[in-house]
Amino acid sequence: MNSTVEVTVPHYAHSYKVQDIFKKIGDFVKEGECICTLSNAENCIAVEADVSGILTRWYVEMGKIIQAGERICTIEKTLKITQTSFSSHLVLDEKVHVLSEKTSIADVYLQELRNLNVQPDRARFRNNIERLGMILAYKVSEHLEYTNEYIDTPLSATQAKFLRQQPVLASILRAGLPLHQGFLNIFEQADNAYIAAYRKTTYHHEFEIRLEYVATPELENRTLIILDPMLATGSTLVAALNALKTYGKPKALHIVSVIASQYGVQYIRESLPDAHIWTVAIDPELNVQSYIIPGLGDAGDLALGKKI
Repeated sequence: MNSTVEVTVPHYAHSYKVQDIFKKIGDFVKEGECICTLSNAENCIAVEADVSGILTRWYVEMGKIIQAGERICTIEKTLKITQTSFSSHLVLDEKVHVLSEKTSIADVYLQELRNLNVQPDRARFRNNIERLGMILAYKVSEHLEYTNEYIDTPLSATQAKFLRQQPVLASILRAGLPLHQGFLNIFEQADNAYIAAYRKTTYHHEFEIRLEYVATPELENRTLIILDPMLATGSTLVAALNALKTYGKPKALHIVSVIASQYGVQYIRESLPDAHIWTVAIDPELNVQSYIIPGLGDAGDLALGKKI
């Protein structure tokens, strides 16, 4: 089932002029909602959305003459989050940290990650994720524990801050590697864990989480930072944490992504109420294949090349 629906010009007449456009790219539209109007010498018609979802592309502009059957726009069908047990309105609390709430250079790196014209440059894509990882690592560092100790400078002794304990950085392979490197640039002496987890799609776009590899240090009473660039449904992260349980119970848990969905954030808050969530941006929807909309696509493929 294709999650992208094309809206086309009705076959009422040979040609029309685009009179009004009521929605912009990125807007959520409801099935049956008027998205634009077309007119010719005989009549004026309202073009309605065939499905509910996110408007992802316009092929026309106001004043353009278009022919019957020509493409008008595309709509990405979305999951109906409001039909789940979660609220349709995400309420952020002190454990959900979103960088885009305050404009910064992180927004520039994020728009390059999303930009179709920039994405083909894999090195730039990886570098932007790594840089966002460093910014996020700095923000997470504000919530870690420190000790006061004395050090010698060339002129005198002075009091200085030291991490009370190195965190454990855990990445979900393979998409998490550039984000992991950003954190490792900041926490240079951190211990590291790696989990090979992926979604195996079954019938009707349902999926199950499969884990095939776990390498981790002891986690008992440690600060665990889990890194995955895209927090979509949250199912992979929860499955990864369940796999790590046998290696000890962390004293603190931080979940870090570049882009999260509203659904994923709500799912993690329900499933892991003690966890802190860190992300650059929260996007509103998931499509029927559980990809974040507008998102940026497949982060692993864009950073490291397509897989078979």
